[in-house]
Amino acid sequence: MDKDKQRIAIAESQEWEWCYHTDLHNTKCWGWEQKGVSYHQTDYYECEKSSYLFELPDYLRDLNTIHPVAMKIMSGSDGGLKYDLMKTLREVVPTETWLPMATAEQWCEAILKTLNLWTYE
Repeated sequence: MDKDKQRIAIAESQEWEWCYHTDLHNTKCWGWEQKGVSYHQTDYYECEKSSYLFELPDYLRDLNTIHPVAMKIMSGSDGGLKYDLMKTLREVVPTETWLPMATAEQWCEAILKTLNLWTYE
């Protein structure tokens, strides 16, 4: 699964969606927004100024962005999902000290496989 598809799959699992909108100055913009949360009122200036594209978090390179996703899964009511995530992470990380050594990219792979969103190309 390529990196862009991984980022999009994780974003969509966290309720982000690709949208099209017109800002306050009638400039047409494409971007990502979280379902039920509008960023248009604060982003209109950037939209008008530079063909604004709200970038998704860089889940694959930044542990600070993927960590909340993992914590959301592990703190959920489905104990089986937490177990599956830890089991999959253990399979993805090829080292004996697997948890503290997991990279952001390895966390992403484990999360996507746990949520059955991983595709083999």
